[in-house]
Amino acid sequence: MPNQKLSRFTLWACLGASLLLPPGPRLAQAQQGAAPAPNGPLRTWTTSDGRLFQATYINADSTRVALRMPDGKTTVLPLKSLGAEDQAFVQTKAKAGAPAAAPPQNAPNKQPLLAPAQKRIWPEKAIPEESALNVQQVPESPSIKGYLYRSKSFEFNASEKLAGSVIKEIARTFEATRTLTQVLPWGIQPQPPADFGYYRAQLYADRAGYLQDGGLKNSGGAYFPRSKIFKVPFESLGLERRAKTWFKNPEYNSETIVHEVTHQMMDEFLPFLPIWIIEGTAEYTSMLPFQSGAFACSSHERGIKEYVKNYQNRTRSTLFETSSLSELMAMTLQDWHARSDTGAKDQARLYFSSCLLVYFFCHLDGDGRGTAFLQYLDQIRAARDAWVSFLNNPEVRRNADGTISCPSGMTPPSQARSEAYGLEQGTLLRGNRDEAQLKKQFSEAFKKIGVR
Repeated sequence: MPNQKLSRFTLWACLGASLLLPPGPRLAQAQQGAAPAPNGPLRTWTTSDGRLFQATYINADSTRVALRMPDGKTTVLPLKSLGAEDQAFVQTKAKAGAPAAAPPQNAPNKQPLLAPAQKRIWPEKAIPEESALNVQQVPESPSIKGYLYRSKSFEFNASEKLAGSVIKEIARTFEATRTLTQVLPWGIQPQPPADFGYYRAQLYADRAGYLQDGGLKNSGGAYFPRSKIFKVPFESLGLERRAKTWFKNPEYNSETIVHEVTHQMMDEFLPFLPIWIIEGTAEYTSMLPFQSGAFACSSHERGIKEYVKNYQNRTRSTLFETSSLSELMAMTLQDWHARSDTGAKDQARLYFSSCLLVYFFCHLDGDGRGTAFLQYLDQIRAARDAWVSFLNNPEVRRNADGTISCPSGMTPPSQARSEAYGLEQGTLLRGNRDEAQLKKQFSEAFKKIGVR
């Protein structure tokens, strides 16, 4: 439902400060003239909001601390983002000039090589490994607010206690969505944030707590790129309290989770993508048949038919009661926000039309294998990789006002780190077709699969 989806304006507004400040020229480097120190021990750290994570201390200055995460990556955090005890620990280490662990080489995170777009295979199913579903509750402590649970890839912070069966079911949906984005031929290859090692979700027992913590009034859940946290109230999941513990009720629903976790998995792609692809891909994943923790990817045709039927029943609209396809493909964030504000019906139509377009380019256009769409996403990934490499350079600094500083002679990647780049690449999808040609092919393709 559109009123359960994250406002694209808010999503985009959060993106500006979503990256951690890369280390400066001296921070996170071994002391000049000293031999690299061996790896130090892992230490449990506490953030200012009570979250726990493990990392090895490297070094620090007056306002920042460099840490090596368990996966070997170096990250730099503002000192004030840590709890009081950890701030004192860092200040003591910095003043003492304690030997630091040698930082790893500044090499980009290696991803598995992707086959050419024409040779990629659409999966039959997406099922998470059983080991990924082993949910552990972190022992309660004064530093933890609420109840903390962890699966293989996710950390869940719930404001009230959840039944074991419930948190396992929630984790199953999260882990299955992550697996889905990995096995789809889109080439997303998601990686958890290096500073925590887990994707994070905040679950609220009451809607008031969700709204107080930044949740959107017209949403049932939202992913916030700035903090990289997915926030959702219990009511959106279909949970009910029995005594002092929460359980599933018959209205338990996974669509909000799937939609927003898709945003979370595509986090590094978001700055470059136009709105219709961001929301269309999340609608696509949430319309795929999902049962017993598995996505039936090969049943996408059944999923899109059910999606269309539900939309028509809900809005009493026809399939092609939509804006110009060309207009949708050229729509900016500002345009989308302005259109959404005109009413729930227009907002619903935007999400619906975006999903149909993504489905069209994935399964109905051209060779029917989504080759052009995959090549489009390859261009986005190349831009992402170029910017990640640039921002990871220790001589590049991201300033508090969002600007970037780098030495003279060093230039940022040529691709714009904005939706403008994704909009420009749209010619890979549209080709030389004008609006009439595109809409005719779009209409005829859906009619062939029985969608009118």
